[in-house]
Amino acid sequence: MQKETNEWTIASTLSWTSNYFARSRIARPRLEAELLLSHALHLPRLELTLKLNEVIPPKDLHRYRSLISARKSRKPIAYILGEQEFMGMRFRVNEHTLIPRPETEHLVEETLQLIKGKTGLLLADIGTGCGNIAVSLAKSAAGCRVYATDISREALAVTHENISAHGCAAQVLTKLGDLFAALSQEHVHNKLDIIISNPPYIALDEEPSLEPEVLCEPRHALFGGADGLDFYRRIAREGKPFLKNDGVMALEMHSGKSGLIGGIFLGEGFEIIKITKDYAGLDRVIIVKAIHHG
Repeated sequence: MQKETNEWTIASTLSWTSNYFARSRIARPRLEAELLLSHALHLPRLELTLKLNEVIPPKDLHRYRSLISARKSRKPIAYILGEQEFMGMRFRVNEHTLIPRPETEHLVEETLQLIKGKTGLLLADIGTGCGNIAVSLAKSAAGCRVYATDISREALAVTHENISAHGCAAQVLTKLGDLFAALSQEHVHNKLDIIISNPPYIALDEEPSLEPEVLCEPRHALFGGADGLDFYRRIAREGKPFLKNDGVMALEMHSGKSGLIGGIFLGEGFEIIKITKDYAGLDRVIIVKAIHHG
């Protein structure tokens, strides 16, 4: 798309971009071309197929070129579009928030199974990011209340946008702070029914193998120390006093470290209720219950 022309139709533009992205080793070249063009044209993606022969106006073509350039630089498409789908809903995201992944939907689904048939539960989503977990739980379990905590003030600003967009301000309360320090003034010791978290779990020595897109995301939301397990240790140790006697934790985990993560919780006085796999057959969610003595 080097020269100015009035002959760039939707069909020719998508074809050119798909080939360009494929040569640039961009994943899903045709899909991403369509997503970016629908964004530039302010059209639903499916409408593109109905207007393939329409010529793209110069101002829209200029906007689209800037989007292509950003994606070519390996900026995540979710950041370019400013949103990501999760649990059938759209969530605002930016460079201050982790991009929600499909695997994390398993964490929400497992938590909803824990909630099923119960009302008035008090939950805490630790490290909420854009708020996708907290909002999804609030929308699907109308009777629960959720604390959504994060160490990043900028991330919580995005969380607020998503809470407002999905109409669950009465159920989700945001708190700024490092893990459970965010709840220190909330008088919720021994009062939480469920603690949920998708903590940072990438080991530092895995960084060279990560895709450039992943490295655009906030480091504090990605890396869990030398072995990737630092936050599991802290959650197990610091979170236990906040749980009710019959309270549980549900956490996403590194698929290759379920044994080590389970060992951390066993060592801190928890029992493992279940470990569930994702659609790829990999260990993805661990649910544990605190053993209280006396």
